[in-house]
This record gives sequence, C-alpha cells and structure tokens, in this order.
Amino acid sequence: MTLKTLSVFGTRPEAIKMAPLVLGLANDGRFDSHVCVTGQHRHMLDQVLELFDITPDYDLNIMKAGQDLTDALAALHFAPSERSRDNLLREGVNNTQIHITGNTVIDALLAVVDKLKSTGMQAQHLAQLLTDNALYSQMSVAHNPYGDGTACVLIREVLSSLCRPNTEKVA
Repeated sequence: MTLKTLSVFGTRPEAIKMAPLVLGLANDGRFDSHVCVTGQHRHMLDQVLELFDITPDYDLNIMKAGQDLTDALAALHFAPSERSRDNLLREGVNNTQIHITGNTVIDALLAVVDKLKSTGMQAQHLAQLLTDNALYSQMSVAHNPYGDGTACVLIREVLSSLCRPNTEKVA
C-alpha cells in the first residue's frame, strides 16, 4: 500500500526548498506523490518548476501574497534544524508533528550543480530559465548555518559555472 502525499507550495523560495523533497517522493515507490502549487509568484515559481522538471498535478493560481496554507493544513512539520524545531514549538506545534530533515535548500543547490554537470547545460540557457536572475539572487543571500563551509563551496561552484564564458554557439 502506498502512502498518498500532497506537496503544496506557491512561491519561488518554497519551490526551491521543496524541489528535492518532491523529486525524492516521486522516485520512491512507497509514495503516491502529488504536487499542488498555489502560484503566489507565478513567473518566478514557473522558472523553478521548469529548472527542476516538476509538473504540478494541481494549480490553484491564486496569486494572493502573504497566504500561508501550509501551517494551517499540515499534519507534519519538517524543520531543517533544531533551532527551527524550537521555533515551531514556541508557535504551539506539537513536538510529535515535528521532524528534523536537514536543509533542502542545500539539496536543491546540489541538484542544480548535478544538472549542470550531467546535462552540460550552459550558463546562457540557465540564465534564460531565470531571466530575472532569481538564481543569482537566491545564492547571493545564502548563508552557512552549519559553519562547515559546504554551502559556500557549492555556491562558488555554481556561480563559477554560470559565469564561465560560453565558447559554444547557441542555436
């Protein structure tokens, strides 16, 4: 018997954080995974969906800023760190509903690095996907909460790849 899951998100930052989870659920036979997007940041959301090859099963297209359906509807809360868990506890979330998962933003960054390496995707094509430099903005404000330098090394690798001159002709 498979466990039905529905991943719901609507903004670019949420999509970046959820992409590794959505892809993992889709590739795990134990789950009947579905994706629902709310579409608060339509253009920016679509850029991330295309980058990670995610096709939503449901698109609410509500375009209302500031909505947070997740907290109201979630039976489980996945926190990237102990500090995030503590914040959820202070907000009144039951401890049994909180699971520490690690940082999915780092997982998303690793997926982009792998895609760049495995597909030979050129920086120009990636820039076209993210015409408003969303990826550059996301990475330039990244921080290293674990203090081990991993995030900074990965960010430098992706930025170096994106900034490398393209010597091939683009059709």
